[in-house]
Formats: sequence, C-alpha cells, structure tokens
Amino acid sequence: MSDIATFYSGGHILGESGRILGEYADLAEPRLDYCSKYDQGLRERGTSVYVGSNAVAIGDGCFDGMAALTVMIIASTVRRIGGAAFRGCVRLKELDLPCIVEIEPHTFYNCHGLERVHIPSSVRLIGEQAFRDCTTLAAIVLPEFVLDLGVAAFRGCRALRRMALPRQVTAVEAFTFYACRALAVVLLPDHLHTINACAFAFCTTLTELMLPDTLQTIGDNAFRGCHALMSINIPAGVTTVGEFAFRGCHSLASVSFPAAALLSYLPNGAFQGCTALVSICLPSSVHKIGGGAFSGCALLTAFSGPGLVRVGMSAFAFCCSLVSVSAASVEQVGHRAFAQCSAMVEYDVPPGLCHIEDSVFEGCASLVRINMHPNVARFGRRAFGNCAKLLHIQLPTGLQWVHVNAFDGCGSLSTVTIEARKDSQATQLLKGCSAFKNVPVRILLLESAAVDMVHFPQVDQIWATDAAIAQLGGRYSSFSTFQEVPAALRATNATSWAGAMLYMWWQPPSSFTPLYFATSQLHRRRLPAAQKHLIRAVALAASRSATAPHMPSEIWNYIFSF
Repeated sequence: MSDIATFYSGGHILGESGRILGEYADLAEPRLDYCSKYDQGLRERGTSVYVGSNAVAIGDGCFDGMAALTVMIIASTVRRIGGAAFRGCVRLKELDLPCIVEIEPHTFYNCHGLERVHIPSSVRLIGEQAFRDCTTLAAIVLPEFVLDLGVAAFRGCRALRRMALPRQVTAVEAFTFYACRALAVVLLPDHLHTINACAFAFCTTLTELMLPDTLQTIGDNAFRGCHALMSINIPAGVTTVGEFAFRGCHSLASVSFPAAALLSYLPNGAFQGCTALVSICLPSSVHKIGGGAFSGCALLTAFSGPGLVRVGMSAFAFCCSLVSVSAASVEQVGHRAFAQCSAMVEYDVPPGLCHIEDSVFEGCASLVRINMHPNVARFGRRAFGNCAKLLHIQLPTGLQWVHVNAFDGCGSLSTVTIEARKDSQATQLLKGCSAFKNVPVRILLLESAAVDMVHFPQVDQIWATDAAIAQLGGRYSSFSTFQEVPAALRATNATSWAGAMLYMWWQPPSSFTPLYFATSQLHRRRLPAAQKHLIRAVALAASRSATAPHMPSEIWNYIFSF
C-alpha cells in the first residue's frame, strides 16, 4: 500500500471497485472539492484514500463524514492534518500519522471503528475532542513529549483500557476521559497540578489511582461515578476539591488526608453517595464542609473533624449507619445536617453551636439523648422531628426560642429538664409555645421555676432542686409526685443532679426514667474525679441496704460508666 501511495504522487480517492473517484496531482493541501474528477457521491462511496508525496497538509474537515472510508494512507511529507479531518469516518480502523506537531481538534471525533492509531514522537499537542467517541479504540500510546491534552480529548472512548500520561503534562483538562468505561489503569505524571472538572467522571472500571504530591486542584465532578474506585489519598498540597468530586463512587471505602493538609473547604456533595465509606477523618485544616458533602453514605459509622467550624445543609443526611460524630469546634450546622441518621443514639452539642436549625435531627429514629450546653439559644422547625426514641430533652439556660413543631413525632419524649434561667427574658421561654402540647411529657426535672405548666398538659411528676422549690412557692402541689432533692445527699460543689440520682433511686417513682436522665446529666457535666468517687461510694453504700429498692442493671452500669 505504501508503494501505491508513492506512485500516486498527488493523490487518489478510490471506490470499492478500484475506480478512481477523484484525484489531485499537484495540490499541496488536498481537498475533496478540488479533485479534477470530482464525483458528487465521493463522501458516500470513497473507501480508500492515498495522500501522495506532493501534499504537505490535509485541510480542515477534508474527509469529514466519509462513512465508507476504510483505508487511509498518508505520505510522510504531510506536516499538518486539519481539525475534523477524519470526523465521522466510522469504518476507518487504523492509521499511521506522519510527522505532525499537533492532532487538531475533532480530528478523529466519532470514528467509531478506529482500533489503532500510531502517534509519532513529533506530536506535542492533542486538541479538544480529538479522539472523542472513538468507541473501539482499546489502546493508545502517547509520546513522552506531549505537553497538553485538550478538553474531552478521549471522551467516550469506552473501550480504552489503559492510559499513561506523558511526564510533561501538568493538567488533565475537563472531560478528558469522561465515560471511558473500560479504563482500569491510569498513570499520572509526577508534575501534575490540576485535574479539571469531569476529567475522569464515569470511568466505571477505574479501581485505583495514585495522585501525585504536586497536585493542587481536583475539579468539580472530577471522579464522579467512578463506581469501582476503592481508595483515594488526597495529597497535602491539594487546596481545592470541587463540588461532587467523588459523588457516587460506590466502592470507595477509604479516603485519607495527611496531617499537614492545606485543604480548608470540602464542598457540596464531595463524597455524596459513597455507600462503601465506613469512616472519615478530616485534617484540622478543614473548617467547612458544604451541603450534602457526605449525604447518602449508608455505611459511614464514624466522622471526625477536629478543625470543623461550619457544617452545610444535609451534610450527613441519610447516613443511616452514623453513630459517632467528633467535631467539638463546630459553630454552625445547616438545616437537615443529620436528617435520617437512623443509627445515631446520642449527640453532644459542641460548645460553640448555639442554634439547632430546622430539621437538623429529623428522622433520627434511634436518637435517645441530646447533650446540650447552656448557651444553646434556639430549636428550629422540626429540629427533632420524628425522633421516635428520644426520651429526654434539656431546655438550657440560654434557650430563647422553641419552634412550635420542634418535637413533632417524638412519641417517646417523656422527660424535660428545664435548667436555671439567668435573666427575665429567658423566663418567657415557653410563652405562647405549644411545642410540648402534643408530646407525651410526663416528668419535669426543674432547676428553675420559670415555667408555666400549661405548656406541659400531660405532666404528672415534677422533680425539682431546692432553689426551684423556693421559687415555686407551692404552685404545683396538686401533682402526684413532687419532691425536693435533699441538700444532704448532694456532694459539695457537685451538680444538683448528683443528689437527684441517689434520692430518686432510693425513693423511686413508678418509672426509672428520671433516674436514667439524672445520671445522663451527671455524665454530661464531667464532674471532677473526687466528686465522681464520692457519688459512687454513696450509691454503693445505699445499694447494700436491706431497704433499698432494686435498680435495673442497665441504669446501675450507666452510673458507674461516667
């Protein structure tokens, strides 16, 4: 075939029978419409093209749409092949390129039958969408001196199995390997600094990828839908991770960050739907995570964010295995942040978090305890909606507003602690509030008398401190159980609930619920070791008394676990 190409020094286009459909003897840049024997059916019937030694270039779109073309021979004299030159040549199977410098944009776009291309070492640039949708191209070797791959250069090459990027490439452009569904191995160069948007999105066979230490930017959706990717190590130098960068990576079980990481923000949907992810520990440099960052991570059980300040909307929504959240520096949590975290049993509100926003814990069906701090000021709409196992809630000292629907669907909520109020405005906390009217609260634990019982129509037991008793002045004497916590049973400088714990165990009401939450309060406040030992000693001595009632083992174990 090469002899024929040399023989026809200008060039010929042949049909299936070998009949010459067109020729151009003296053109330096052949074009179909310049052929001396131009045939109107040239694009439909031409099967073989010979570009001879007189030619130095092939013009833009020269053979665009020649659907019957199967053989293409190009003389070595050609130094340029124009953009879209072979676009839509769906039957062309192989090609040896001459010594060109650039494979221009769209050159082989939509060449569905292309199986092999030899790229000479002279090539420095591969243009935008140059090989897009070459759906049978299984392998290609890029010369080592290639400097740049254009946007979507190999997009849709769904048979491509392996790619080694040349060492001088510093950025993977947007959509470069988008939907290369057979791509299992990718070798990235050591000096790479940017992976742009959707660069490897929906590479569903990609199982592992070593990101170089020089990497600084991972773009939006960069690895979205890489269903087989099992682990990823984010290098220390990465300062930007784009939105939905790893969304839908269903096999991603391990994500690691170095301690010296520079990343400060994890954006919306970054790991959304990573259903195999079990735990995540963010570096202390990360101060904010965006909306839905980990939503739908069904196996995520533990999260740690030591430097985290802001948590976006729905950040952990539908993480139905999440039980442990360690983020003590958080100051803002967005709406629905933990919605439908159905395995979460207990949550410690960070000291800097003052607002429990709308639906933050909605649908947390296993949630039993929320450990508040005194500065919590707001419970938003359905903040605890449908927390069916929530037994107790504290109304902290600083609480100023409770939404009327804050506790909708909390069918087990039976005990409310009202902590001591500090100012006159706080005494109006529940004025006009019906948040508890449809909740089965039966027991109040009072540190303050600043409460109107009209807000708790089902309460039949009140347990109060001596300070609250003095304020109450006998106003609630009609209740069946109304006890002051004896000062004699309280340890010096200990929380009043220490005494309440022992007194209620010694003379318990019909339910052990008050005792359970008294010990919860004791646990939350982290008493000094000496006070803990004193309380335990009194409890142990009381337990040996013949007149002491039986204490359920789970409550006893809880007392001695704090």
